[in-house]
Amino acid sequence: IVLRSLGKNFGLHGIRFGYLVANPSLAGRIRSMLPKWNLNSFDEHVVFMLKEHGTEYQQSLHQVRRDRKDMSGQLSSLPGLTVYPSQGNFRFVRLPV
Repeated sequence: IVLRSLGKNFGLHGIRFGYLVANPSLAGRIRSMLPKWNLNSFDEHVVFMLKEHGTEYQQSLHQVRRDRKDMSGQLSSLPGLTVYPSQGNFRFVRLPV
């Protein structure tokens, strides 16, 4: 199962839009559990606008990756901290005991 959120990548934290990729059987079961109208009209309008801004979307993703790498580097430079690798936007950091 792969879950993605488009709103956060664009800095649209109030927009609740994402998608799921899974095998058809599992995706169908999950879809059957969702409310019939699980996307409001404002979010839907914004989602259709996003396709016109693919370049900005890619720039946003690259900036998030740069920021993540920079933050990990800065945290790693602090004495006693251990920063564990991650592909997500969250970091697991072990503090000195």
